[in-house]
Amino acid sequence: MVTASKLPKWLGLTQQQQAIIEAISSLQQKGPKTSPNLILAEHAALTSSPKMQKSNFFTQLKILRGKGYVKKAGEASYQVDFDAIKNSLQHVQAAMSKETEELKKAKAMVEQRSLVSSKEHAQAVKFFEYEELYYKLGEIAETAEKFQMTGVFPRILYAHSPSLMYIPGAQRFAQTLWSRCIMDKKLEISYLTTFNINYLFNNLYSVYKEPTPAYEEVRVLLNNLENLLQQNEKLNLRYSEGSYGLDIDLPYRGKLEEIFIRVRDETRKGIGTIYIHSPELAVRFKELFEEKWERAIDMGGPKAGSVYKKLERDLELIYSKYHTKR
Repeated sequence: MVTASKLPKWLGLTQQQQAIIEAISSLQQKGPKTSPNLILAEHAALTSSPKMQKSNFFTQLKILRGKGYVKKAGEASYQVDFDAIKNSLQHVQAAMSKETEELKKAKAMVEQRSLVSSKEHAQAVKFFEYEELYYKLGEIAETAEKFQMTGVFPRILYAHSPSLMYIPGAQRFAQTLWSRCIMDKKLEISYLTTFNINYLFNNLYSVYKEPTPAYEEVRVLLNNLENLLQQNEKLNLRYSEGSYGLDIDLPYRGKLEEIFIRVRDETRKGIGTIYIHSPELAVRFKELFEEKWERAIDMGGPKAGSVYKKLERDLELIYSKYHTKR
């Protein structure tokens, strides 16, 4: 079906992951038994291909569970979570509806034989909702030469964490940063961060509902960080010991003229961003960013060791608190 073929794009899935979901769904319709062996057999039958290797299957299954699209339904049994899929599609639909409205405006401008809207040109400030923000940033990241960014934890490190990348727009942004910076080495990223381990751990805990998987995933991210920085000159991370002020994104696309200022709630959770198109303000925010940057600790430099030790202590502390609660 044409509609089903578009689900991977809308849900941020590979074709293989989509085929696994279809195999589980097919088994659910036949009865309650949905063991890994039955899923593999059903997948092979539906795709007319040899059975997938179990190691690859369990890797893809972990990703699908992290996204929330597949859930465990007993001992060695799995089910498709249709409510989670519906929720993700609603996020995509909302973002696409806004895009459709913009398209209608552009069409009207063309029909009026004009490609310049004085009203839109004058509107230099806009608020983006959380999901819409990441679609916009992902679009910009595809052609930008440089990003200067601040945040509680570097989003580029989330690119291959299915537990953190369950929202399609945010997943697209993180994976675009990874692809253009780490793989293609065409995008330069300067990221100023507090490396807030509590924030990261709590985000993972909200997905896993258990402290141990959250703890293990944070450890993986920290263990990979040092090697990642040593191998990629285009990625620069610096640790800010104190507050750096606002969370911002400053993209360079031939010139500096755009600013994204993050809006967070009392728990530091992102709820949207204020977009400003102003070359003058962009330059001023760049100056403020670079003032903080100069005082921060280079995570690829000689002082980074003390920061890694602090982050490990922070992780052990929050992990022990969760165990104490239990």
